[in-house]
Amino acid sequence: MPIIVYERESEPEYSRDGSQWYNSQVTIYVITGNYNDGITIAEKIVNKFDNYRGTATDKIIDSRIKNIAESVTDEIFMQKIELAIKNY
Repeated sequence: MPIIVYERESEPEYSRDGSQWYNSQVTIYVITGNYNDGITIAEKIVNKFDNYRGTATDKIIDSRIKNIAESVTDEIFMQKIELAIKNY
């Protein structure tokens, strides 16, 4: 522990000039045996991706936090972070 897992679903989008990008929904799960450790890791992820604007050389154009949730089962703590990302 910790365990970090992500899921991504992407949908391509095209402009009139043929440029292509993806609108992706990304869910990141942070699983720990200690609540404070999970919060620390989740905060780092949120700080990196919330309202992120990419540069010309980045693969990510724009990133926003959509939702944050947490749960606990038998002293296993999980933070769930959902992102909306526009990327190349």
